[in-house]
Amino acid sequence: MVNSEGPSKADTQEISNPQVVEENPDQSGVRYSFGSRGDTIGLEAALKLLPGSFNGDKQEELEIFLEKCEFALACAHDHVQARLLQGIQVRLTGKARQAVKFKEIRHWTELKEALKSALEPQRTTTYLFSELYSTRQKIGEDVTNYANRIEQLQTLIVEQETSGHNWEVAQALGASIKKQSIQVFVEGLGPLKDFIKARNPLTLDKAIQAAREEERVRNSQEATKRLYGAPHQFTKKPTCFHCNKVGHMAKDCRSKPTTTNSRPSSTTAPIRSIECNYCKKPGHLLKDCRKRNYVNSKKEGNQQEMIIIALIY
Repeated sequence: MVNSEGPSKADTQEISNPQVVEENPDQSGVRYSFGSRGDTIGLEAALKLLPGSFNGDKQEELEIFLEKCEFALACAHDHVQARLLQGIQVRLTGKARQAVKFKEIRHWTELKEALKSALEPQRTTTYLFSELYSTRQKIGEDVTNYANRIEQLQTLIVEQETSGHNWEVAQALGASIKKQSIQVFVEGLGPLKDFIKARNPLTLDKAIQAAREEERVRNSQEATKRLYGAPHQFTKKPTCFHCNKVGHMAKDCRSKPTTTNSRPSSTTAPIRSIECNYCKKPGHLLKDCRKRNYVNSKKEGNQQEMIIIALIY
């Protein structure tokens, strides 16, 4: 163990070759790195690895607290586990303290289950699966926040589904759930859905990474458009459809026809109206004029009558 007075004999017996790294220390002031799996530390060093007080108000902080406690327990000697467990309990406040206040805790697993059952919402696996499959990226939500919601549900489902199974069964169940999470994440993406689906990511981490990168690229392109406008928006010159020359429009063309009548001229000759030269009425010719034919027939009748009279007398 490392302290201001130097290692004592008792501490030397408790620690089995720890490697102390002074750079980038954590909140305890010392960061331990172990060369082999059998290396352990004493009680005082293990207590420094524990997180600060925990009140249980925020659910997302529960997993962080439990992971840090498990790390400290894994690093500590077996004969200091009971004292270290007491050190964990005295760090509990508020709702977390009430969850274990009247319970007899002898092992870490008992303390862990008591905290999880009291502070985590009691949701069945069926409910969690339903919530997972209904998760979609919200309008205006970035990929990071959307991915966090998927990962949180995946973690809860894996923990519930694998609880009580042996290692091999737990691994198989976990792999199946993670595969489903990839599908849900990709299908729930907004405009990036088709792009990520074409990449066919094999893990959820790779799918999230690809979506984040593509989101950054598209956001950068949109920012450039807003700043400078669409490409070639101000460089393209108009083309006249009269003379096919670039630089002016048809309304300003000097080569366009002077006539303003844009309608095409009729290719059919206009129909000429006919008029009778005898009666001067339109609609028929002289040869078809009924008045003329009537008058002519009267004249012929009179002439024939005069000839007959002349022959008689």
